[in-house]
Amino acid sequence: MKKTPFLEESHKTKVTCSFFPSKLVNIFPFFRISSAKSEGEIKRIVYGLSMAQDRDLLETLLDLTITAEEDGSPIRREDRSSVYSYVGSTSVGRRVQFNWLFENYGRVRDFYGSIAGTALQLLRGFGEGASVPSEVSELESFLAEHEEDLVSAAADLTELVEKARNNERWAEDNFATVFGFLRDNVDEADLPGGDDSDDSGDSGDSGDSGDSGNSGDSGDDDDASAAVSAGVLSLLTAICLIMM
Repeated sequence: MKKTPFLEESHKTKVTCSFFPSKLVNIFPFFRISSAKSEGEIKRIVYGLSMAQDRDLLETLLDLTITAEEDGSPIRREDRSSVYSYVGSTSVGRRVQFNWLFENYGRVRDFYGSIAGTALQLLRGFGEGASVPSEVSELESFLAEHEEDLVSAAADLTELVEKARNNERWAEDNFATVFGFLRDNVDEADLPGGDDSDDSGDSGDSGDSGDSGNSGDSGDDDDASAAVSAGVLSLLTAICLIMM
């Protein structure tokens, strides 16, 4: 049987990883999982792919986890849980992975047979990073819809939901403090939406006037809260990893 290519040509320029010795490099001209010579090398390549910020590439990688090796997937069955862990650990990947599971739930269940443990792996990153009501609600709704399939992982999934609720409560209690700290200590261009002010020209001054200052405030609150909460959680995670 003819094996399908690992990734389409259009994806090959979309992944760069800073942890490779040559700094920012394109993986695909010289790396393929199928040609890796050791388990450590496989995991390193999988980690690099999972850190991608491109949605299409991440979805392709996730699709390969539910494709049999004999049908062309270069990802060994024993490495597939690592893909879910790595993809779910990034701010982009956690959302892509949740949406992918939502859209491909039947395929995932059919491939693995028993889905509870795999679903927990796929949902862990999204749940642990959830910090706004909309995401907590999405997680709870998904689990309620598939409750019968996921009963064997019910305790762990309940704990995951509780973590998400705790994140939400923490974000609500500390949003003003964290946002004030970022405002006072971080360059404006580095804050969410910071670059937008540069594009407005002279209109930036008028933004302090009564009418423009009040426009869209309620619509921006949730987005701002999500951005700050996600940023703080990512920062704390990075600090913990550095200290390990």
